[in-house]
Amino acid sequence: MLGERRMKRLKENQKCDGDRPYIIKEVVEKVYMYNPNYGDDRICKCGHPYYRHFDWMEDNYPVGCKYCQCYIFEEKE
Repeated sequence: MLGERRMKRLKENQKCDGDRPYIIKEVVEKVYMYNPNYGDDRICKCGHPYYRHFDWMEDNYPVGCKYCQCYIFEEKE
């Protein structure tokens, strides 16, 4: 059981009332995914095409460029 002092601090910090069994925390996650409509032949600032920044064997997981240390695709102007 939580001590009375700790429970008071928890209520103050988490805006928790005593009527609910759980504190609900919403987590937002940003996930980068392959866009098949973007254009595979667009060139990144690193000089490699868009599709090279994804792993086809792992369901197009965004692994970064397979040929250099570029992890985020940024189109070359």
